[in-house]
Amino acid sequence: MKLKVLTAALLLFFALAGSVFAAGSAINEDLSLLTSITDDLIEFGKKKDAENFTRLAKAAINLTSENRNNSMILSRVGTKLTAAKRAVKNGDFDQGVLVVEEAKALLTNKKGLTWDGGS
Repeated sequence: MKLKVLTAALLLFFALAGSVFAAGSAINEDLSLLTSITDDLIEFGKKKDAENFTRLAKAAINLTSENRNNSMILSRVGTKLTAAKRAVKNGDFDQGVLVVEEAKALLTNKKGLTWDGGS
């Protein structure tokens, strides 16, 4: 009986220890693909290439919407890219480029966690 209780306690301990380690690990997002897409969008916007801009913006919006639940940044970037796509469809390339640059700034801005555990 003692062996069963000891085994169950050890299994529970290791399961909980793994969960604590996973919860305490750092959040690392690889946003390099979206950053390169925003660079291409800026180039297409400056060239006033509406067809390629909207095609690439749609792909980027789909990419952000697939991973939206996993990131705090992607929902804001997706909103910016949608606004940029809408602006370019309306013929306002300068506004579209400006909004894409704002989205790129969100992607490249690395913020650390500000919660210090309370004091």
